[in-house]
Parts: sequence; structure tokens; C-alpha cells
Amino acid sequence: MARRLAHNVLQTLTRMPLTDHPLVPTGLLPAPRWLIKDIIPLGNSPSESFITVLFGPGGTFKTYVLMAWGLCIATGRPWFGHKVRQGNMLYIAADDPGGPQPRAQAWADYFALSQPDLDRLATTARLIKMPINFFKDKEVDQAIDYVVKTMAFQPMAIFIDTYFHSSQGADISTSPKDNLEIIGNIRRFAKQVGAEAMIVSDHTPKDSRSLFGSVIKGVSIDVLWESQKDDDSETSGTLTNTRMRNAPISPPLALEFEKVDHRTQPDDDGRTIFPQLVLANVCETPTPDARTISQKEREQRFDDILATACNVIGENWRVGQTIPSRRDFHKLTEAKLNTGFGPATFGHVLDDLIDRKILRRIGSGTGAKYQVVLAPGGTKRKSGNGNAAVVFPVDFVSTVSGSKDPETQKQETAFLDPLLETPETKATAGGKKEKPVEPSEKGEPLNFDDVLGEAVASVLAKPRASRR
Repeated sequence: MARRLAHNVLQTLTRMPLTDHPLVPTGLLPAPRWLIKDIIPLGNSPSESFITVLFGPGGTFKTYVLMAWGLCIATGRPWFGHKVRQGNMLYIAADDPGGPQPRAQAWADYFALSQPDLDRLATTARLIKMPINFFKDKEVDQAIDYVVKTMAFQPMAIFIDTYFHSSQGADISTSPKDNLEIIGNIRRFAKQVGAEAMIVSDHTPKDSRSLFGSVIKGVSIDVLWESQKDDDSETSGTLTNTRMRNAPISPPLALEFEKVDHRTQPDDDGRTIFPQLVLANVCETPTPDARTISQKEREQRFDDILATACNVIGENWRVGQTIPSRRDFHKLTEAKLNTGFGPATFGHVLDDLIDRKILRRIGSGTGAKYQVVLAPGGTKRKSGNGNAAVVFPVDFVSTVSGSKDPETQKQETAFLDPLLETPETKATAGGKKEKPVEPSEKGEPLNFDDVLGEAVASVLAKPRASRR
């Protein structure tokens, strides 16, 4: 045991030549450098490359976050408002060799990458579909030789997914020595291939909170981010920064994911569409000492988003028109309100708009589109004499808030009933109406022109004072 420990120390010394520096420099020291601002720091050179570890229980979106980080680095795109330093990235899929490519393609489709960006990714983002055992010096030497000579590729950032699958034979749970050997080889690998940052995913023990393994891992790693999934949610989670070398701890981040359709070649059953998660939004969460938001304030915030979404509908679409892209609708609403809210919140807003019969969902899943049933605020059309006639003179605020006096509600119900009827509505023997057939059930949108023509005639026939 003592002989092997002495051998490891000797190897470490021969890998890193001794140099000395003045403790108090004569000039200013370099400022912190960032790969992703406030998220992943850089050392001052490959010999000082930092290791960032993203850890958490299984199923807490770690690989999806790594993928988003890596592809933003490879393209130079900001990561949800965080400036990114563009450079080559190498992804080592030690855990799931077949997982990274579908996730990467779904990300590229979701963010509608241009052809130049896609062409750039072909050379700046590379994948190794097998583990490198950083506990074995010989395997690390072979991997260095492969990247430098065979690939002829110099990555700025290297992603290792996961630490556990890249340390076969090591006692990573209790042995400080084995973990130090692995971490030392990770740093050596970075230095030899010219990388300035190593990003590693790792697991937690049974407590689902702490970093798995010897305490030496926590003190030997430069940056720690903890990933957690929100309770009762399959599409939202949190990133918490628990260690940041040479820079302040970053605030917690809320993650929101969206399911998208990933197109493939046909499988044995002819299926070509498979769902994939994509990280769709990231925003800061309130700090622990921030004032707690009351339930009333949360409801008011939701109502504000709902009202803004209705205004966006009134400004951009008329009755009968289809909103082709939920994502564009979200962006228009978010830009108008100018406060951060993610796709998950907006999904609840869409459900509410459907409940209020302002929108109608056509189709299902991620391919669903939305047809306008009511245009809040009024949709204007020219009447026969050239004057503007308000087809929907329904008070917008009362429609959203639901606070109507009985007389107003009676008038609106009498006015809206003909507009909400469809050609498929039939009168029963008792004079009651059956529920209209949904467009998605019939397979085609309703003919709103016929319905609106009758509605306009009905409105214009009333005295102006009664047009409410």
C-alpha cells in the first residue's frame, strides 16, 4: 500500500513540474473568466482548468442541462441570458451512449437553429460513445492520444457523463485516495488536450441531497451545482450552486422543460415521432431571505399574465384564425408583460383561456394548435354602410376576471350564445342544445364566417344603446 501511494505521488510530481511565484504580485491579478457567465468558470490556462460537477438523484434533468450548456458553448448562443464563450466541446457519453444525439437534435429543432449554426455544430461539438476510465492511467493516456492525434480536436470544454461510469474499479464511496487519483487524471486529461473546463455529472447517495462518495470530492472540485426535480412535476426543477471557486455563489435557478416531438427513421411499427424533453426556460428563484409571495400575489400575477395573453390575441388574431405556434404566442406575451415566466406557467394560462372559451385546442400533445373563439377587446369589421361594427363588444376585463353583475352576464350570455353555436349544434326534443362537436373530433376547423355573418346582422339590428 505504501509503495503504491509513493508511486502515485511520484507520478503526480512528474506530471506537474514545480514552479514558484511571488505571493504578492507586482501588478493586478487576472479577473475571473467564465465559460458561461456566473455558471461555469474558467481557469487562467489549461494547466489551471476548473472542474464543475452537476450532481443530483436520477431523473433530475442532469443530462438535459449538460446538453444545453454544451450546445450553447459550441454555438456561442447565450444560455438564457448568461453570456457564453464560444468554443469546441467534447461530450463523453459514459453512461448512455445513445442518449446525447436525440437530445441534441431536439434542442436544435426547438431553438430553430439556422443552417450556419448547424454546419458549425458539425465541427465544434463532438461525441465519444464510450467511457474513459479515469482511474486507469493507461486508459487516460490512450484517450489523450486519441483526441490529440486521431481526432485532431482541441476542445475548450469537456463533458463527462457520469463520474460513476468513468471510474470503474475505484472505491469512490469511501476512498479519498481513489477519488484523488480520478480527479487528478481528469485534470491531466484536460491539460493534455488543451481544455479549459471539465463538466462532470454525478449522483447522490440515498439522502438524495449530498454528493456521492468521499468528502474529498467536495473539497477537490471547483464548482458544484445541485439538480433537483420539483415535486409532482415532470417538467420543472431547480439548480442550486453550493460551491464556486474564486467567485460569489450564484443564486438558485428555476428550470422549465418542454416536451417536443423528435422525428426519427421508422421503427419496427412504423413509428417516427418520439417525445424528447428540451430545457425551455431558466430564471432566478427568490433568495431565502426574500419576502415570501402570498397566494393572493401569485393569483394576481397569474391574472396579469392571462390578461396580457388575451390582449396579444386581440392584437394579432381574429375569430376563427389559428394560432400556429404556442412558442411564438408565449414570446409575444412575455415580451409585452416584461416579467419572466416559463412554458409551464404559460401552459396553465392556455388551459384557462380554453376553459373561458377564448381559445379552442385543435389536436393534442406538443402538436396542438389553438383556434380563436373569442377575440377579447372586440374584433372590428366593416358593415354594409362602411361604418365599423364591433362583432364582440364584450368587456375584456370582466371576461378575464369573471366578475360580472347578473344583468351584464345575462346580456353577454344572450349575445355570445349564437356565436358559440356551430353548424353541428342540434336542437333536442326538449329544446336543449347538444354540446358542439370539437373541431379536432370532426377533423376540420369550424366555418366561423357563416357564424359571424349571422352574429353581425344580429348586433346591427339592435339599437346602439343596447349593444353591450
